Amino acid sequence: MKKRILITITIALFFISNIYSASIYQILYSSKELLPAAKNVIIFFDKKVHSNTASLITAAKASLKLNIKAISIEKFTNIAKIYNHIIKKKKPDFIVLLSDASVFNKLGKKFIIQKSAAKKIPVITDKKEDLASGSVLVFSKTDNGDIKLINSKICSAFEISIPDKIKKSSKYSIQ
Repeated sequence: MKKRILITITIALFFISNIYSASIYQILYSSKELLPAAKNVIIFFDKKVHSNTASLITAAKASLKLNIKAISIEKFTNIAKIYNHIIKKKKPDFIVLLSDASVFNKLGKKFIIQKSAAKKIPVITDKKEDLASGSVLVFSKTDNGDIKLINSKICSAFEISIPDKIKKSSKYSIQ
């Protein structure tokens, strides 16, 4: 009974969030396709901008079997301090960054992507522009539909092999 309720909630949240932007569930699902062995994830977001993130994370934890640590950062000036503190405690299998206009703007995302690259931690984002900064996977929504871009250079540098399923899929573009 609990599983059925969880599945129903997950599906409802997926469609509700799908109206506005790429949902965290969609991003995590795509990340698991690229990194199937991944278990530990850190998600950085600004709570003011991504208010429904917590409920989507709860649904994704159970259905995708991920250990997710969601970190809300409300000020740009706190990124370095919080990032360093969190990464010292536990090295995640990958990091998800959700964009916004103030905290996780280009500069904030670039900082986390570059710091993570030095530690060989893949970063997944929701904006196409982040591919050039070193994001491994970008999942975003446009007027023309979903965009799933994989940075093959970064995958190679991190020794991530792109599964054949993804290589053959028309849903992904390998750059």
